[in-house]
Amino acid sequence: MASSPSTPRAETFFTISTDFAVELVPTPGITGTLPRAAETTVFMTCRYSSGESVAASPFLFEALYRGELVVSERTILRRDGSQVNVEMHSKMMPDGSLQSIYHDITQRRLAERAVLEMRRMLEEAQRMAKLGAWKYDVANKEHVWTEEVYRIYGVGRDFDVNDLDACFSHYAPECRAVIREAFKCAITVGKPYELELAFVRASGERVWVRSSARPIVENDRVIRVDGNLMDVTERRRTQELLESWSALLERRVAERTAEV
Repeated sequence: MASSPSTPRAETFFTISTDFAVELVPTPGITGTLPRAAETTVFMTCRYSSGESVAASPFLFEALYRGELVVSERTILRRDGSQVNVEMHSKMMPDGSLQSIYHDITQRRLAERAVLEMRRMLEEAQRMAKLGAWKYDVANKEHVWTEEVYRIYGVGRDFDVNDLDACFSHYAPECRAVIREAFKCAITVGKPYELELAFVRASGERVWVRSSARPIVENDRVIRVDGNLMDVTERRRTQELLESWSALLERRVAERTAEV
């Protein structure tokens, strides 16, 4: 038997629906309502905007027939042509009717896209500056890197950032003891550091990096260390070239002075 909004079950169902609800019944027909009656005509005439959202989030009828709650997302078009992102919570009822509650998640998706765009811009800025960021959770011994740190190391996402020996092994042999001691002091006694050290990328290329750390202390304990890793190879090479030219100029001046 088809249900209608006047039945007790439908009244409860539609009351808890925050945006839009439909009930598909065994016999042809759709019943629906909205808490805000003024919007009924807007949603009751909606349709899927394209097959793309359906393909990305297919409707799992097999799960529904097993009595499971199925959550999926759709992009639909209102009668006025505007698009709405909705999250569907659907379940098959014992009498064979299919009930779905639609939640408007448009603003949530817009906020998420804004966050992703800001992250993309930050990563691009880090790439251009060759400056990456990292943090280390002392209690859990967990490392988190930004994309630029991975690029400076020359490793992929499968690299185990929590393996400190592997991380330190990328520093030149003559610099490993220095960075190890500095990191140890940062996590144990809260001592910050900023060092320029020779570094070896995964490809074997030798570069220079500026490694810095800022311990975060709470209740006299280091709980986290925030840090940066910057590729300073170009500046270092320019500095070395200038020093070389300066030394050459000083020698020539000295030679000319000796001749006089």
